[in-house]
Amino acid sequence: MTRRATVDLQEAMKHLGYELWMLAETSRRIRAAQRDADAVATNAYLESMLFHARALSDFFVHTERGFPSDIRRTDFGNVDWQPGPADAVARIRSNAPVIDKRLAHLTWERVSGEPHEWRYAEVAADLVAVADDWSEHLATQVPALYPTFREYLVQAREALSAGP
Repeated sequence: MTRRATVDLQEAMKHLGYELWMLAETSRRIRAAQRDADAVATNAYLESMLFHARALSDFFVHTERGFPSDIRRTDFGNVDWQPGPADAVARIRSNAPVIDKRLAHLTWERVSGEPHEWRYAEVAADLVAVADDWSEHLATQVPALYPTFREYLVQAREALSAGP
């Protein structure tokens, strides 16, 4: 693991926080677009939310994926942290191939079979729960970054609990 300068970690934290905030905000806005029967907005928010979900699941859960230049959770301390809660992690793991096959790539799975019903609110809630768990790890490993991340986490929770 390459040791990163604190200033680099602070900047990376802003990007991680942005992903979390956008995940929650787009999840919330899907409901409003559905209420308004706006199919284009619904799809745009859903696709955006799922791209943020993919980035966050790679950061928190699927650490074996990606490229050497990717920001990784291990850049922020101890490599032994394991994501939790377990039920949320299991759902994140099971959603990853579906997101890959039906959103991020043009595949035959998109063409054949029934359309996939995205449980976007559950996807967002699971990732926010894992982020919350990781924030406790962050507080012990890089305490100076904890307040910044916590602020994004609070915003994400508020977005998920707000009405459309």
